[in-house]
Amino acid sequence: MHSPFYQPSGRIPVATGPVLLAAIACAGLAALPYAWMTLEWPWYVNVFATFGFAFGLAGVVHLACQVGRVRDPGLMRQFGLAVGLSGWALQWVFWIVFASYASVDSMPGQSLRIPIADLFSDPGAFARGLGIALDATDWFEKDRHELLRYVSWFAEFLLQTSMPAAAGYGAAGKPFCEAAGQWATVTALPQHFVAGHLTGARSHFIAHPEQLLPALTVLTAPLPTHARVTLYRGKADTYISVDIVKGWTEDGGPARRSTLLEYLRVPGRAVDAFLERVNRSENKAAPAARKKSRSAN
Repeated sequence: MHSPFYQPSGRIPVATGPVLLAAIACAGLAALPYAWMTLEWPWYVNVFATFGFAFGLAGVVHLACQVGRVRDPGLMRQFGLAVGLSGWALQWVFWIVFASYASVDSMPGQSLRIPIADLFSDPGAFARGLGIALDATDWFEKDRHELLRYVSWFAEFLLQTSMPAAAGYGAAGKPFCEAAGQWATVTALPQHFVAGHLTGARSHFIAHPEQLLPALTVLTAPLPTHARVTLYRGKADTYISVDIVKGWTEDGGPARRSTLLEYLRVPGRAVDAFLERVNRSENKAAPAARKKSRSAN
């Protein structure tokens, strides 16, 4: 049965292998300063560094998927996991080396390469290196701190592996135009749309996608609850995502955002008429808004 939603083709280009190696290399480069920061900075600053490193790994995986044009979400999840595990393992290697030596000048050969090679010289070398590093940093002075650090290490591992894996899965699942051989053009419409009649009609629009575009009406005045629309246009197919926004924050941003429809296929010819109607509505609303502003002043 033909799905009303976008379905990734599952194609894996030949560039996937080189892109994976490049992503792992980027993870290693980012792991080096991250390891130094977690050793030198206070723990409360390291919390932000840990999230930043995880977000960075996720960004690398997302970019790798876009460049490699991988359309297999399952493979990209494993791709992201491999990059995350590489970044996590390499930052531990660098951390042990930095913790074991006062500076690069005090390392054998005044180079990172030799102490890193020593960590893998025999099966027990890594464990011995970890013990030396922990003793040098006095990490286990109190039992309660020891438990806390084990928990923090586990949380760090989860962040640095799950976020890249999720990023890979999401990136590979975005609409791709097979006819043109490129990712669909993404257009996030700036207009706000009436949301009240949409929230309970998800099943109806899935069964009748041609009725969604006519049902989208531009708001003439801002409301806390509204719909936001994103279009994904390719050479052969066009898809639409509709999010429902409820409430505003103090700075005017969305308070809660939920997805009503994601990547629903809509008739391509109807999209041009829809965009023309949206632009007409905005052009009509602009003079009325200016007139209201002048009368208020």
